[in-house]
Amino acid sequence: NQSSNFVRDLIVSVIENLVKERFSQQADEILNLSQSEAVFLQKMMDSKKWRRMLIDLTATHKGSALLNYCLQYISSQGYHKEISSRVNQSDHFGVFNGMITSELTIVGNVNENRLRE
Repeated sequence: NQSSNFVRDLIVSVIENLVKERFSQQADEILNLSQSEAVFLQKMMDSKKWRRMLIDLTATHKGSALLNYCLQYISSQGYHKEISSRVNQSDHFGVFNGMITSELTIVGNVNENRLRE
């Protein structure tokens, strides 16, 4: 099974490099697809390996509507630490504002629960 994991990781790495080299704003057209046609994008955002690639792409393609959509979705799913470790917060204020709000809500809920105990 180690060899299949190695092969899978190698394939992912090659694809990531190709996507990073060839990504263009034309990819924004994916947002015009129906949900059933764009199911692959949902699967990518739900996969740790592909999510990392999408996050990294947002750092170099700040104007992409597709990547901004992906970053907002990934943030809404609670992957704040993955985003903050890979992207400059000032470049995506809306996403980071939502992340801070979410984290403060969690802290507030924890403190409230402790007070009740």
